[in-house]
Amino acid sequence: MRSFTTFVSGSLVGLACLLGAPLAFADPCEKDEEHPDAECREYETYLMPGGQGALYKAAGVQGPYLGGGFRLDAVRWSHQNNDFGPAEGSVFFQASLLRSSSSEHTLGIYEGGVTLSFERNPNRRFLIPYFGFTTGGMFAEDMPKSGFVQPLAGLQLYSHPHVVADVQGGYVFPT
Repeated sequence: MRSFTTFVSGSLVGLACLLGAPLAFADPCEKDEEHPDAECREYETYLMPGGQGALYKAAGVQGPYLGGGFRLDAVRWSHQNNDFGPAEGSVFFQASLLRSSSSEHTLGIYEGGVTLSFERNPNRRFLIPYFGFTTGGMFAEDMPKSGFVQPLAGLQLYSHPHVVADVQGGYVFPT
């Protein structure tokens, strides 16, 4: 059996999101006849593409693997209200190609997963903690192909219907 490994991934969909941080203090949506231009923060998006940077550190390997990849959120939602359940969540698929100074081969990682926020109604657009899991596989010429399951935790640095920046980390359990 292979040893346990650690995987950290950050999705940075856009740097412009950091400039929009003051919008995080917007009031809850009250779109009605009196306020027709109110900004609603309850939304659902489908097939939201993005890029990511990734770091993978395997147990027993000298250097970490660094690289980037593509992420596709099949569905992402924000229901910031007092209803039961988490306010933020996503179902996603992602793939990365990583290189290490300790290996001449490229490591490929593909996975799908789910994230859910800890909070029911955070009433803000930034620093929203979440948890989730992924499952997928990894491959490289110098190692056997393997699958994995990964519980994860993360922090949405900024969340908007069009731009999301988050940082997540997890512990890979190979299968």
